[in-house]
Amino acid sequence: MFYDCDTQALSLDSNQLAYIYAFHGIGGLLSLSLHNNNLSFLGSDLFSDFDQLTTLLLQDNHLPRILPGTFDSLVSLTYIDLSRNRLKTETVPRAFLRASSKLGNVYLDDNQLKNVDGCMLATRRAPVTQRMLSLLGNPIKCDCSLRWLLHLR
Repeated sequence: MFYDCDTQALSLDSNQLAYIYAFHGIGGLLSLSLHNNNLSFLGSDLFSDFDQLTTLLLQDNHLPRILPGTFDSLVSLTYIDLSRNRLKTETVPRAFLRASSKLGNVYLDDNQLKNVDGCMLATRRAPVTQRMLSLLGNPIKCDCSLRWLLHLR
């Protein structure tokens, strides 16, 4: 799709994109914005060349699920926004951002998440960067399964 190796930021916002097959030749990309499209699927290897990507904006799409491994190559990611999609608790893999040990900001606002697992903030590597997780507008069920939140400071 793209072949300019010097591209650092790419914005494909508001283009009514329904599917993206692959990105080629932009492995040095630092920021990718795909918000306000019609994306309903992300291939598990879509971001495989983006080990330098720091910012990923996917809000305002139609994503019903995240496949295991989708974000595993995003080791430099510091900011991700998946707000206003159709994500449900059972369609978001546990520790789906585990490879992103530098991740500081995770936005999952206005989805359909009913429960939040403590593993959502887990990483493979230590030390873990302090993370901010935003879950505004989700129908989260407040019960004992959320007691892990009490141990966060």
